[in-house]
Amino acid sequence: MNFSDEIREKIKQFAKEQSQYYLEEAEITYLEKIQHKIGQTKNKFANKLSKLKSRSDVSLDVQNDLILYMSDYLKDLMEKGFSEQEAFQLAKEELKFQSETA
Repeated sequence: MNFSDEIREKIKQFAKEQSQYYLEEAEITYLEKIQHKIGQTKNKFANKLSKLKSRSDVSLDVQNDLILYMSDYLKDLMEKGFSEQEAFQLAKEELKFQSETA
């Protein structure tokens, strides 16, 4: 089927106009997809980082508490007549949960 020159020109014009809108929409959609994916990755990374930071903060708090508690316990043992080394060994055995160090 052959179209008139006028209709063929209108089809070309329509296709030209619509292709720009289509491409703009496709580019926006593609960019939005990328931004969404970047946002998801950023959120995952931030969550993992905050967990690590939280664990680190908790670990430091526990260490500091244990240092204070062990120091107080050592003082109590030394007041009972144990030497510093004996008090340390007793406190270490009493407070040990699990240890890989000598």
